[in-house]
Amino acid sequence: MPNQTIAQLTAAALAFERRFGGERLKRGMLAMFAGWIAFFLLVNVFIRPLNRLVMPFLDLPVGVVLVAQGTVVVFVVTLYLLAKKYDASTAA
Repeated sequence: MPNQTIAQLTAAALAFERRFGGERLKRGMLAMFAGWIAFFLLVNVFIRPLNRLVMPFLDLPVGVVLVAQGTVVVFVVTLYLLAKKYDASTAA
């Protein structure tokens, strides 16, 4: 039974790579990850001045809010752009 499951997973992975192109997908994901890390590092450079300000309703420092929400927003936007890019490349 486990050998059959491994064989099915391997076949699915090969079909996915044939359909979407493994190298292009890997490069796109690495670029997305680099952008995400760059945003995270940029916020951390300015974290001390940002933490001097406090959000009025949340009673949290601005740096904490930017890291928590901004990282998620940047990640979702880059995922959207990555999906749009590969959708356009497979349609052509």
